[in-house]
Amino acid sequence: KRVAVVGDNLASDIAGAKRSGLDAILVLTGTSTEADLRKADYAPDLVLASLAELATRFDPKREKAGA
Repeated sequence: KRVAVVGDNLASDIAGAKRSGLDAILVLTGTSTEADLRKADYAPDLVLASLAELATRFDPKREKAGA
């Protein structure tokens, strides 16, 4: 299992996760946009359009069945 920080702000959520050595997932429903990615000091490991997309990507029931 892995831990990831999910956030909508590149400067605080994603930067904080990366400085702490954690995986970072940016959700484009908050303050940061795709255009902001080009000038960000820290890049997320994954970019998603919404939290709903996060649920479809990481379904715990599906992961248990495949384990």
